[in-house]
Amino acid sequence: MELNDQEREKQLKFLEDVALHYQFKGICKKIFLKRFDPANYENDITTAELAQKIGIDEPKFNQTLQTICFVLIKIKKEGRGRPKSGDSPWKTTYTVLWTRQYDCWKNNYIEWQNEILKLGESITPDIKEQLSEIDKLSTTDESLECKRIENSQPYTGTHPPLVNSFIPLRGLIEEDQLFFGRIQEIKRIFETLNSGSSVAIIGERQSGKSSLLMEISRQAKTQLLQPREPIYLNLQGIYDEDDFYQALCDYAGIDFCKGYRLTRNLQNHRLLLILDEVEKMTWDGFTNYIHADLRGLAEGNNAVLKLVVAACTSLDQLFGNQGIRMTSPWWGICTEYQLNRWDEQTIRDFIASRLNSPLLEPKYQTITFTEDEITELINKSEGHPQKLMALCNQLFKLYLERLS
Repeated sequence: MELNDQEREKQLKFLEDVALHYQFKGICKKIFLKRFDPANYENDITTAELAQKIGIDEPKFNQTLQTICFVLIKIKKEGRGRPKSGDSPWKTTYTVLWTRQYDCWKNNYIEWQNEILKLGESITPDIKEQLSEIDKLSTTDESLECKRIENSQPYTGTHPPLVNSFIPLRGLIEEDQLFFGRIQEIKRIFETLNSGSSVAIIGERQSGKSSLLMEISRQAKTQLLQPREPIYLNLQGIYDEDDFYQALCDYAGIDFCKGYRLTRNLQNHRLLLILDEVEKMTWDGFTNYIHADLRGLAEGNNAVLKLVVAACTSLDQLFGNQGIRMTSPWWGICTEYQLNRWDEQTIRDFIASRLNSPLLEPKYQTITFTEDEITELINKSEGHPQKLMALCNQLFKLYLERLS
C-alpha cells in the first residue's frame, strides 16, 4: 500500500482490536472508529462533521459516544454539560486509549487482551442493553460486523518490506530499526547518567527529542553501570499532577501515593524516569510539590530516580521565577545538552542509510538520488530532521511513480 507508515498501520489495527474486544458493532463501531481515530483528532474534526459523514444526527452521535466512553473507561456524565473536571469525556477517553492502552497493546498483547476481557465482563447489563439498542439502529454492513475474538492477532513488531523507507513523517520513531544517528549524543548522555547526574535534552520542536528518548530507554539496560528500570512518560498524555503520580506509580508497580509515601514506597527501586514534553509541568494542575518530589528522589549517586527529560527551553529558564536560574526547582539537577540540527555529512549518511535500508522492498533498493537532488534536500531542510524526512519521502514517491 502506498501509505506505508507503519505507525498508522498499528493505529488502525489497535482501534479494530479495541472494537472487537468490546464487541462494538454497526453504528456503535462506526462512531468509535471515527471519533477515536488520531487522524480525525489531530485535524480537529468536529463531532458534527463526523456525524454527517456517518449519516446520523448529532444528538444521537453524542449519546452513543457517551455510552462508548462509559464502556471504555467508566466515564459517565450526569446531567448536562461537562464533568466537574472540565474535560470532555471523549477526549479523556481518547487520552487513556492512546497513552496507556496503546502502549500495553504494542508491548504486551496478552496482558492487554486479558485486561480488556476483564473490563468487558464488568460492563453492567443496562449498558449492554444500551449497546444492543444502538446496534439495532444500524444498517446491515458485513464489513462492520465483529469477528470472533479468537481471530484477533497481535501486532508482531516486525516490518513487512517497506515501499518507502523515509518514514515516519512525524512523531517519534519507535522502531529501533528505523532510528538513525545521534551516536555521540547518546554516548554523552549515558556518560552523564553514569557519573551520577540527570540529563535534560533541549531542542526545537520536531528535532528528534522524543525519538532520542525512546532510544535511550531501549539502551538503558545495557549502557547504565547501575541497573535501572526505564520508564518513558509523555506528559502530553498527562492531565495534571495526580495523573502524573498515578502513571508513575502504575509503571513502578506500587499503589498511588506522593510525597513521603512515594519516597518510602520507592526506596528499593532504581528507576530511569524519561519525561517527554516536560513543559506541560508549567500548566495549571501542576504545583511545586511535584518538582520537590522529583528533586528529592533524583539527588545523590544512589538515588531512586535518575532523570532524562526533554524540552524546547532550558529548564532553569522554563521553571525559574522571571528567568532567575537559582529559583528553578530543577536548578543543579540536570546537565543540559543541546540537540542540534544535522550537519551536511549527517544528512548524506541518513539519506544513504534509508536508500540502502534492508527493510526496503528489494525491487526499490535500486533507487538512488542524484547529487543535485541531495544538495537541494540539504538546503531546503536546513538540517531539520522532520523536514528532511518529509522532503525525502516526497522525492522517493516521485521515483516510485516513474517505476509504476
